[in-house]
Amino acid sequence: MLWSWFIAVSLFALITSISPGPVNVIILALASQGKYGLAWRFVAGATLGFCLLLLLIGLGAKQLFAEYAWLTLAMQWLGTVFLLWLAWVFWHSSSDAVSDTDKADFDTHGKRKRPLGFIAGNLVQWLNPKAWMVAVVVVGLYGADSLQHLYGLTAIYAVLCFASLGCWVGLGWFIRRHSFNSHKNRANHNNADKAGKVSMTLINRILAGLLVITAVMTWL
Repeated sequence: MLWSWFIAVSLFALITSISPGPVNVIILALASQGKYGLAWRFVAGATLGFCLLLLLIGLGAKQLFAEYAWLTLAMQWLGTVFLLWLAWVFWHSSSDAVSDTDKADFDTHGKRKRPLGFIAGNLVQWLNPKAWMVAVVVVGLYGADSLQHLYGLTAIYAVLCFASLGCWVGLGWFIRRHSFNSHKNRANHNNADKAGKVSMTLINRILAGLLVITAVMTWL
């Protein structure tokens, strides 16, 4: 495998896995409530679910790409446009994109509305439109040429998806740890909130730049 392929896949996997989405915000909500064991089981399930999705799409799409050669070029163009669109979205995204993360999955008393864990993490990926879109695009761009590319692509995602989702567990731990200081010093809490929004904006723009680099590297 060429280094350009490996770097492009790694950047794509990192960006699509760590960027805010349904799976990420559920993990953040679990960790920020101190449910670290549950959060890590959810991370493992979500990682496995997405890798299975990649493999199944790749194995099914391989026959189509072999029969219709023009699909490879079409998917490459569509994937490039998608990457550039994502870069534009990240560049202009709001700094508070991860706020109110627990409203959809937790009631007003902080209790889970439905069981979350390894199986739930697996199923969420199969019901997540973002996961399907990313899987179709990434297989078309990087995994349709051979089984070696498909298996390599899946292995890279297994590592980087788990690590990226794990970062959201860490973010939840950080939020939980520092939230206890908010009652002691409200002014410091406001300053921290402003700094957090600035940091999120910077992260989004870094991700946008990396997406543009990834789009260019698909043609190398």
